[in-house]
Amino acid sequence: MLWTKKGLIFLKPAAMLCCLGASFLAGANWGRRLPHLAHPASAQCLARPEPAAEDRAADAPPAQPSRTSQRLAANRVWGEFDPQAAVVMGCDELLPFHEGVFRDMVAALSGHVKLIGVVSTAEKRKEARRILERAGLSPEAVEFMQGPCGSMWIRDTGPQFSRRPDGTVGILNATIDADGGTQATAAADVAPRVLDTAAAEPVDLGAFRFQGGNLLGNGDGLCVSTSALLESNHLSGYDEFKIAWALGRHFGFRRWLRLRALVGEETQHVDMFVAFLAPNVAVVGQYDPQVDATNAQVLDEAAAALAGETTSLGPMQVYRVPMPPRTDGVWRTYTNILLANGVLAVPTYEGVDRKAQQAALDLYARLMPDWKVVGINADTSIRLGGALRCICLNLPQFVDPSWLFTPMPAQDRPAVGARPDDIVGEPLPQFEEEEQQVQTVPDD
Repeated sequence: MLWTKKGLIFLKPAAMLCCLGASFLAGANWGRRLPHLAHPASAQCLARPEPAAEDRAADAPPAQPSRTSQRLAANRVWGEFDPQAAVVMGCDELLPFHEGVFRDMVAALSGHVKLIGVVSTAEKRKEARRILERAGLSPEAVEFMQGPCGSMWIRDTGPQFSRRPDGTVGILNATIDADGGTQATAAADVAPRVLDTAAAEPVDLGAFRFQGGNLLGNGDGLCVSTSALLESNHLSGYDEFKIAWALGRHFGFRRWLRLRALVGEETQHVDMFVAFLAPNVAVVGQYDPQVDATNAQVLDEAAAALAGETTSLGPMQVYRVPMPPRTDGVWRTYTNILLANGVLAVPTYEGVDRKAQQAALDLYARLMPDWKVVGINADTSIRLGGALRCICLNLPQFVDPSWLFTPMPAQDRPAVGARPDDIVGEPLPQFEEEEQQVQTVPDD
C-alpha cells in the first residue's frame, strides 16, 4: 500500500520493492506533512539506560548503564550549526506548489553551501532552472541529482548521520510506512552505492520509527523530541528504555529530553517550537497565555526543562521567541529555521504582527552576530504543516552526497533541427499501481 494525498493505493509486489528502495525521497506524504498521533506527556529527561535482557542478547551492549554511556558517547551527532557539505531539497513537489520558497531559499543559500535539488526527471530539472533564471539567479546555483522525490518533506524522511571515533560515518535512514509512520532501515536500501566505500556504513535498527522533524540534537550529546517518538514506537516493541538506548548507541546521544508536544498541532514535532543555535543555546517558542493558555504552559515547561540541562560549554541558555497566534488555524512558527554555513533562514509570514516578526528576526541576529539572518516567506508550506527546516536536509561536512544521490548527466544536446524546448529527459520507471482506491483521505 502507498499513502498518497488521495488515500491508500495497493501496489503490486514488484512495485512495493521499488518503493521501499527509494522511500526517503519518494515518501508517502505528498502534500500535508505527516502527523504523529500522541498523547501529551510531562517533560522528562531520560538518562540512557541499558536495554532489556533479550535486547542485550541480540547486540550485546555493556552490562552497566555507566559503561554503556562511556562507550556510546564516542559517536558524535553533529549540530546543524556545524559546517555542512550540502543542503538538499526535494524539488518535484516544491516546484509546482512552493516556487517562491524554492527560489528564495536558493537566493539566500547560494554561495554559502552546496545546494542539491533532487528531481525525478530531466524535465523537472529544466523546470527548476527556468524558475531560477526568471528570478535572475544562475541555473547552475543548484546541482540537480536524480531520484524519486514525490515528497518535499525531506527532513522527515531523510537519513540521519553520526561520526564515529575511527572517522567512519553511520547513516540511518527513515522509511515511510503505509500508515504514515517512519521506520529506520539500512541506508543501503536507498543508497546501495554507500557500500562501495569504507567511509560510511548503513545502520539497521529494525522496527525503530522516527521522523527528522522530531529529533533535535545540540551537537553535544543531547537529543530532544516530543513524546510522539515514544508513542509512535509503542507497537514496534520500543519502550522508553530501548529508545533511549538506541538513540545512544546508534545516534551518539548521551541524554534524551522528552517534551510535551503542542496540544492540537498535527505533526507533534519538536522543531515546531525548539531550535538549537549552539551546544549551549536554545530558542523556544512562546505563546501569549491570554490567547492560548494551554500551549503557553507547554512551551514554558519546555523552556524550563532545557534550562536545566548542562553542556560542555556550561548551562543551557534558553531564549524565547514569540509564536504567531493561530487565528486561522495555521501553526506558524519561528523555530523551524535552517542553518547552513553562516546563513540562518527564518520563516516569515504575511498577515502577522509585524513587530513581533521583526523581534524574532532581531533575536536571531543578536544571538548569531556573525551569521547572515534572512527571512523567507513560508506561507504556502506552513499551511501543510512545516516551514524551512522541514523541506531541507542538511548534509554534515563529513558526508559525501554521492553516497546518497545519483548525479544527473549533462544537459541533453538537441538533435539537429530540434528546438531546446523539445528536449525532454527520460523519466525514471514508474511504480505499477492498481487502479482501485480503497480509502479516501479528505484534506484538512
